[in-house]
Order: sequence, then C-alpha cells, then structure tokens
Amino acid sequence: MFTTFDAVFYTLAFLVPGFLIDYFVKKFIPKKDLCDEKNLLYYLCLSCLNYAVWSWLIYIMYRFDRMGNDPVLNAVLWGAIILIGPMIVSLILLLFNKFKLVRRLGRLIGFAALDPIPTAWDYIFSRLEAPKWVIVMLENDQYYAGLWNGDSFASSETGERDIYLQEVYRIKEDGSWEKVNKTRGIYIKGDQIKSVQFFDV
Repeated sequence: MFTTFDAVFYTLAFLVPGFLIDYFVKKFIPKKDLCDEKNLLYYLCLSCLNYAVWSWLIYIMYRFDRMGNDPVLNAVLWGAIILIGPMIVSLILLLFNKFKLVRRLGRLIGFAALDPIPTAWDYIFSRLEAPKWVIVMLENDQYYAGLWNGDSFASSETGERDIYLQEVYRIKEDGSWEKVNKTRGIYIKGDQIKSVQFFDV
C-alpha cells in the first residue's frame, strides 16, 4: 500500500526530472502546449530519457557494495541524477536541435523530420541573435521601424504575438534611418501586426 512518502518519492523520481528537462529546453525552443494528461506522460518519457543517459552511473552505484551501502553517497548521487542530470540532458537536446542532428539523420535514411517549433513566429524570434533593423507593418498598412536587440522582446505566449522594439526609427525619403529621440521603444499589439521584415544591421 502506498504511503504519502511513497507518493512524494515517485513524483520526485519520475516526474521532476522530466519537468526540469522540459523547463530548460522551453527557455530556448518553444513548443506546443499540451493538455495536463499529455504533459504528465511527456514528463515521464523525459524522466526515462534522463535515467537512460545516467544508467551507467546508476549501474556503478549498485555494482560496488561500498557505494550502494553508503546512504550519504547514495543521497548525493541520486540528488545529482534527479536535479542536476536534467540540466545536462537539456544541454544535449539543445545541441541536437542547434546542429539539426535528428533532421540530418532523418535525411540520411530518407525521412523528413518535422520541426518541433510550433509557429514561424517562434522559429524566427528564437533564432534572432545579432541586432536587426525591423519594419512592422500593421493591418491598416501603417508601419513602424525599429531596432531589435537585447532589450527587445517578442511574445512566445500562444495566441498573443505582441512585440516590443527597444528603439524607434523614422525612415526618411532618401531611405536612411533616423532615430526618434526621447522614446523608450515601442510596444505593438499582436492582433494589429500584418507582417514583420528584418534587415541586417
């Protein structure tokens, strides 16, 4: 019969690593929102991946009696596997995504892998690293020009695609850009945006 301690232990062991992996990966790779039931299954699968990556360490822990019978060492190692291990697994997954290793492997065997990023909006803004000039065209065909850089922001919230540009510019008749002084940037509501153009600085 399960006790409260058992419930806490199994939650910690089988859901927390998956939750942490998902949390760290979502900081860099947007993904589709799942319902609660699918989220639990997703966390469980990621936790299993975490244990698969660290299975060699678990084997060593129980292969040698001295390690397996030392409660302090056991607690430290299990704590590292459950809490620190997911950060390393997340880094591995991010590197796989950065270098498109799964997609390349799929091409080698004749499959076209789908990108996990749900929308073009998320795809573009998750990869903008260098500063960019931006022109945001609104639904009424009015436009705003600005600078996208480290203090700018684009929403990754489902259903709300607003944008903040940290500097506002006026495009003169000769095509040059002139900074609008005494502004702290501009916020543009998502439902007003028709298109966004990017130019290298």
